[in-house]
Amino acid sequence: MRYRSSAMAIPPARISQLRPRPEDFLTLLERGKRGRLKLYIGFAAGVGKTYRMLEEAHDLLERKVDVVVGYVETHGRAETAALVEGLPAVPRRQVTYRGVTVEEMDLDAILDRKPAVAVVDELAHTNLPVCRNRKRYQDVQELLAAGISVIGAFNVQHLESLNDLVERATGVAVRETIPDSFLQLADQVVNLDLAVEDLQDRLRAGKIYLPEKIPQALEQFFQRDNLVTLRELALREVAESLERSSTRGRTEAEATQQADRCLSCHVHPIYNRDLCVLCARCADICPENCISFVPLERLILGAADQLNVVALAPADQSHTAFLYAEDRCIRCALCAIRCPTGAITMERFRFEEVSDVPTS
Repeated sequence: MRYRSSAMAIPPARISQLRPRPEDFLTLLERGKRGRLKLYIGFAAGVGKTYRMLEEAHDLLERKVDVVVGYVETHGRAETAALVEGLPAVPRRQVTYRGVTVEEMDLDAILDRKPAVAVVDELAHTNLPVCRNRKRYQDVQELLAAGISVIGAFNVQHLESLNDLVERATGVAVRETIPDSFLQLADQVVNLDLAVEDLQDRLRAGKIYLPEKIPQALEQFFQRDNLVTLRELALREVAESLERSSTRGRTEAEATQQADRCLSCHVHPIYNRDLCVLCARCADICPENCISFVPLERLILGAADQLNVVALAPADQSHTAFLYAEDRCIRCALCAIRCPTGAITMERFRFEEVSDVPTS
């Protein structure tokens, strides 16, 4: 017998389609008494976190799940506001503090309503001092403890562990933060990724901020270098979150079995050495350190190790070898997303057993 293989390329732009589906979260809802937490993370305003949460809320509602909008801020975006229509919502609480009346999420009303799922936006928000909890993510923790599942969202720059790094890299001080321990509570984490150029186009088209705020945003937070840094941080945080959740609550044998199941999809990174410019960005983003760039003078390879060499620089350039350790790779596709030249793609291989065919 002989085997025939076929490959299907998965462009980086479509990798996001492999993210968990609403029905996957529905399966989690049916387990245990504690509420389940699903988080949408983005690297900046306008990538689509709130939009995707509301889309999922509609999907759950169609499946007869008791879902309500606990707090969603549309920021005047018509597309987002249209998705709020048709969803049950708990009215916001009117709170007066120092003569000023503002709207806060009505935590007690949601607890009394006791839906199966509540959609809660802007988790890093600081509540007014008259509220029971100081931060909105703490309100979410109360909902989870009461058995109410939550779909929430925030931007990666609000994570406490990244606060100093974000300020050094972008020059922007982020005052409202969320502890990393909250992210670790999540049962599902989804990264809402968007090309930096596409996000800037959305901003210029008035789909993120009002027209008078656009020039200032482009000159400050929405500078290309800032967005590239934040995008990489978001990709890495989600990859590390997936790694944590892959072993949570499992014995070593169960974790090994899960890893074998996960890798049975036969999706592999494919490297085109002709397109590789040896920029090392894939190595920077890799959460498993399975990609490395080594000076040629340090490269000592046996015959079996030659398979790990992906690309070699010409002698008159950087004198560098690109090495890939396949046994460490978790097929997260971050390298393919990060690659600026398209030298890395994700492909799914399928092997079929075929009968021998006479050659003469």
